[in-house]
Amino acid sequence: MMERWAKESEDLIHHNGKPGKTRRAFHSLKKRVLSAERIKEVNAHTLRHTCASWLVGLGVSVAKVAEYISTTEEVVRKHYAHFSPGFYQDVVDAWKLRPHAEKKVAEAAEKRMVRAARRKF
Repeated sequence: MMERWAKESEDLIHHNGKPGKTRRAFHSLKKRVLSAERIKEVNAHTLRHTCASWLVGLGVSVAKVAEYISTTEEVVRKHYAHFSPGFYQDVVDAWKLRPHAEKKVAEAAEKRMVRAARRKF
């Protein structure tokens, strides 16, 4: 969003009709909204990370999230894709099938053993 706003005006932030600085505005916002202890913990990266995590968690496409936070799709996939609804669903499904799969593996092994035993005689 800031990139778009920057195209509309030389000064990205205005306060009381005067241009402002992004860093100073962010610091002022933190002082007004957060406790003294949280001010030390929260930075622009924290908010960017939270934003990306929430958007991916809400099902927004990787491409749109990448564009919105001004990064690459690869970065979004690497760091935030696990927040996507159903991201681990194939893993969950595999674990649900495990008892059946183990039974099939055991049955197949037993059949191989029977065939091998028959060949010996």
